[in-house]
Amino acid sequence: MKAILTIATLLFAQPFLQAQTIAIPNFSFEGPTTPFADPNIDSWQKSTQPIWFDPLVFGGTWDQSTGVFANPAPAQPDHKFNIEGNQAVFAFALPEAALFQELSALYTIGQSYTLTAGFIGAGGNMLSGVTFDLMLYYRNQSNNIVPIATTSIVNNTTNFPDRQNFVDFFVTLPTVLFTDAWAGQAIGVQLLSTANFGNLGGYWDIDNVRLTAIPEPSSLGLLAVACGGLLLRRRLRKV
Repeated sequence: MKAILTIATLLFAQPFLQAQTIAIPNFSFEGPTTPFADPNIDSWQKSTQPIWFDPLVFGGTWDQSTGVFANPAPAQPDHKFNIEGNQAVFAFALPEAALFQELSALYTIGQSYTLTAGFIGAGGNMLSGVTFDLMLYYRNQSNNIVPIATTSIVNNTTNFPDRQNFVDFFVTLPTVLFTDAWAGQAIGVQLLSTANFGNLGGYWDIDNVRLTAIPEPSSLGLLAVACGGLLLRRRLRKV
């Protein structure tokens, strides 16, 4: 009887499966609070300064390549209408400039993941065609970041018709399998500038980084079939 109830629960639950929100600390870059801009960003880590970067040439430190900023007043031409909260983050279009963090949540077998964030391009006269990656990753045994799902965002007037509204982009990781190297590993989120030395310059605005997990209905179906097989074997033993 218990097995029958288990199967029924699984089967009837499938149509009602919903995406589950996974918390990302400082997802809308509200910390630390700043009246204008601040290179410090709570909860997020920054990429290490590359050997090619010379502060004297670029007119600032590598730490200043990313930071939080306060939404300009409504009367200002750069005011963001659909900002989440009161702040967002800027990221200069420099090769290797990145923000990342590992979450407490793990990649779970039988679930797929969708990472979404709002972007505005063309800041500081950024050139058309400059790219930026929205990425899910895990760390391998050598503690290196290994990308497993990436969306490349292109700066152009089609994607970003104005500088006052964030546009959502997303990347989806297919259902995690038990054979995947990242199964059971901490979920990593990375925002990575992929500008090159021929088109660097300008900056991106980024806000409202969200992550959802969706249970795969077929995995529950297979489990129900397995439970049904066990129930059938038990009945045959009693005959």
